[in-house]
Amino acid sequence: MNKIKRYLYKAMFWLLPWLCAVPLASCSFDDDIVESREGPATMQLSITAREEGDLNTRAESFEIGQDHEYMHNLLVLFIQDGKVVKKFLPDLRYNEAAQEGNLKEWVSGDFTLDPGTYTVYAFANIDTYYDGLWGSLTGLGDGESITEKGINIDNIVLEDPAAKINFADDKFIPMSAKEKVTVTSSTRNISIGLDRLVSKIRMSITGKIGTKVTALSFGGYADKITLFSDKTLEGEAYTTTKDITIPDGGTLEADGTSTTGRLMIPDFYVNSSPANHPFTVKIKTLETTGIIHDATAVTQRNELPRNSIFPLTLQLNDYGLDL
Repeated sequence: MNKIKRYLYKAMFWLLPWLCAVPLASCSFDDDIVESREGPATMQLSITAREEGDLNTRAESFEIGQDHEYMHNLLVLFIQDGKVVKKFLPDLRYNEAAQEGNLKEWVSGDFTLDPGTYTVYAFANIDTYYDGLWGSLTGLGDGESITEKGINIDNIVLEDPAAKINFADDKFIPMSAKEKVTVTSSTRNISIGLDRLVSKIRMSITGKIGTKVTALSFGGYADKITLFSDKTLEGEAYTTTKDITIPDGGTLEADGTSTTGRLMIPDFYVNSSPANHPFTVKIKTLETTGIIHDATAVTQRNELPRNSIFPLTLQLNDYGLDL
């Protein structure tokens, strides 16, 4: 009898570590599940209008925008699996800066998102004068499928938006952004930069003092713009021409440093254009001697990226026009 008890005690003694190992392993497994499970992230969203890049500098050179070159209105969509997960449509009617197209940054309040990857679309100044596009985009609601609504955001094209810009009529520069963002439980801020969909031309004219510019145009840029830079422009034409408003008098005045006259043309906007399409400048002048010149020149630059500034100097001489 004693031998049987000793045998049983011995067997139980050897089994004890294995029995204890089961709950320990189970606890360890449960801890791994808890640690790998991510909860929703609480964060803020900030939207800014990017600075403009100078195309005539080798190093990166940026310029702060001028009055009316920023946000007037704003729409942001977080898309996942073809559905609107989060939408921001801030009411900027009582924001004085926004009413003048001068809102440089907008920051949301706190909001939550589940961890995952989202495509973020942001739009500013895409108003109803773009064939009702603003209404169709702002009409999207949380949880709605953009496919079922028949909206293909990636393929949106704006017809000659530069021609529609009119600050006095509250028609400001259209802007857009598209970014893929990955949200984790530790994400606290998402920052998106908007690009202006046009290029700004900064033109000056030099030549004989007293020469008067009577007509001026810039042409050869695209007649339409894709909403996002990762979409290839198709079916575009490069025959668009902008007749440029000449300052009062249009006369080349001495610049105080030489005998050369200079005339500064107010900045103007044209549609951004892809590479391999040079631009044409036409100018008509009247010299003090009564001689009329009608000259045309083609730029070496053949691309106008969005959100860029193209400083262009027109040099009048006895043989024609140099750019």
